[in-house]
Amino acid sequence: MYGPQVTLRDLSLLMMELDSNLSFDAAYDQVTDLLSQHPDGDSGEVRAMLEFEMVDALMEAEVRDEEDLIIEGMIRATRHGIIKPEEIPQEMADKVANRMQFQEEYAAESQPKNYMVHADIARIVNSAHRLERLQSMFSDYDEWFKSQLSVTANTLDSLADYLEDQESFIMGEIREQDESEYRRQMMSAETSKKPVGNFPKPAPFKGISYRTLLL
Repeated sequence: MYGPQVTLRDLSLLMMELDSNLSFDAAYDQVTDLLSQHPDGDSGEVRAMLEFEMVDALMEAEVRDEEDLIIEGMIRATRHGIIKPEEIPQEMADKVANRMQFQEEYAAESQPKNYMVHADIARIVNSAHRLERLQSMFSDYDEWFKSQLSVTANTLDSLADYLEDQESFIMGEIREQDESEYRRQMMSAETSKKPVGNFPKPAPFKGISYRTLLL
């Protein structure tokens, strides 16, 4: 495949492997454009050089994909507490930390405003279920564990109290608005005029004029 035997079709297929979104025609156009930009033009040697670089790029991409899988596996293991950050091999530690930071920043930008609140509460509920399940396995606990548990319980209790206070305040405002609207509607109904229609005037009393009645 190397040397003068390299065809435009070979190079176009390699280009499609590098970019899976390209059609054959689009890949062919890119190959011919690259060849035309070379000072020596489209020659067997230039095609062989381009092929070598494209194959090298493909091999590098495969290595990078394998490394990405390893990094993602370490990130998931870290987030689930399977491994600690300090247990990650030194040559991968910075890459894992940078990828985690990028994912968190991207998630913060792309998610709704309060998505972390819902995610954290879900984590708390899940952790509570795990603690409830595991407590039957132990008859004694370290002082550090008991201390941390008490602090966490107090913090969660305070957070729940805070939201309940906010709930009471919001419900009070809603009731006040409802009562104000009810009073406004009642006052409007009491002060509104009766509708006037084209009713016929009553006939005057016999022998008595309207003027007499008004005097």
